[in-house]
Amino acid sequence: MILDSGICTVFGKQNVAGAGRLAVFEYVQKAKSWYGVRSFSTVPRLQDREEISVSYSIRILQNMCVNNHDVVILDDVDAVDDQHTMYEVIRAFHGVEDFTGTPITDIDLEVIRP
Repeated sequence: MILDSGICTVFGKQNVAGAGRLAVFEYVQKAKSWYGVRSFSTVPRLQDREEISVSYSIRILQNMCVNNHDVVILDDVDAVDDQHTMYEVIRAFHGVEDFTGTPITDIDLEVIRP
């Protein structure tokens, strides 16, 4: 698959609240990568008793630091802002592309802030 749809930026959520305080999250940049848009189904499904709905599915070169609940912005940004749609990683698959043997990470995304 050709990864020419654009550059995505992955952020990890970090709780910066003190012990016993209400959670306050800060976003720390984990990775930037070229991505390709994958085909996917928009039918909601149950995963661990939670209904999820995929909004976007992308493929990047393998990056093992991408995990569930990370935040992705489909643009080349340095920080999370209000100008871009923010997605949560609901599934990250680290594997190998069938035809080329290239290590890849497939990421299913759900919109969390339009």
